[in-house]
Amino acid sequence: MIINGNEKILVCDFRRIGDGLMSLPILEAIKKRYPNCKTGFIVDKIAEGIGDNNPYIDEVFVFNKDSAWDVIKLIFKIRSKNYDISIDALGMPKTALMGLLVGAKQRIGIHKKMSRFYTELYEGGFDDAVYSAHHKLYITKLLDAFPKDKLPLPFINVPDSERAKHDNTFVKYDLERGEFFTSSPGSKFIHIQWMEERWAEVYDWLVEKYSKNLVILYAPSEEGFARKIYSKVRNKHRVVIDINFSSTKNLISFISMSFFHLTQNNGTKHLANCTGVPCLTLWECESTYHNWKIPSDEVVDNIIWAEDLRLAKPDFEGYCTELITVDIVKEEVNKILD
Repeated sequence: MIINGNEKILVCDFRRIGDGLMSLPILEAIKKRYPNCKTGFIVDKIAEGIGDNNPYIDEVFVFNKDSAWDVIKLIFKIRSKNYDISIDALGMPKTALMGLLVGAKQRIGIHKKMSRFYTELYEGGFDDAVYSAHHKLYITKLLDAFPKDKLPLPFINVPDSERAKHDNTFVKYDLERGEFFTSSPGSKFIHIQWMEERWAEVYDWLVEKYSKNLVILYAPSEEGFARKIYSKVRNKHRVVIDINFSSTKNLISFISMSFFHLTQNNGTKHLANCTGVPCLTLWECESTYHNWKIPSDEVVDNIIWAEDLRLAKPDFEGYCTELITVDIVKEEVNKILD
């Protein structure tokens, strides 16, 4: 595909937090190759804020799947911008169709089944062992924008003005910037959640060993699970559970100020990674972690993969997360923090 470098280019990746974050390097690669182009980025409402204050994105659009009227207004809003090129970085029907609906003249995609919506299909192949963000970067080869040197990593810029919005919360719960833990124990896969009593035991150990408070984070659907964990915590005076976040953007700025993040496999892992917060993830057997672990010595992104533990015990008949013991988690935390 031949372009002159002045085009308006739209990247579509509206599903979950992690999916959207993995597309940020596409925008960076394009903007660095064609600094005069204008870039737009469509994210899901659940991921609102991940593209804000990014020097490689000129405009962010929010896709609210819960409101048909909002979706219609969004389509017409983007159509009025006259984008020349759309990139489907997700390969789902909704992201493939979006490029067509917003009137992009050239539409690039990655999924053969969606090829009827594209004018260009990337068929160069992918490597499943590669970090997902770099996996997606391959599509920029069609624009002659694939980085020739170091591959970019997703990042989130959090201005001090956003962090300052939590000042009252810090006073209320006796928190200090960079001196508290965050943890998100929930998962969209309810059947693979780590056991409540084990989370509680680790929380008590963390706050006792490091003399820092810990904040439990959860989505509305995970509140019941989070409160069951809290009910088993002994050091309730050091564990906070009642902080509500108005948006993902609000959550991002809060996590960015934490000392360390401990999580089940969910979107907060990526928020910690992309704001430079050391993170340990308990990863279940539902999916491989290999293309989600950030390949950088500058970011602490340790993962306990339950499948590794199950492979070492072929006769085990329970669910693999049961094999992640409290001692294993403590050992991994010590490797990071000691």
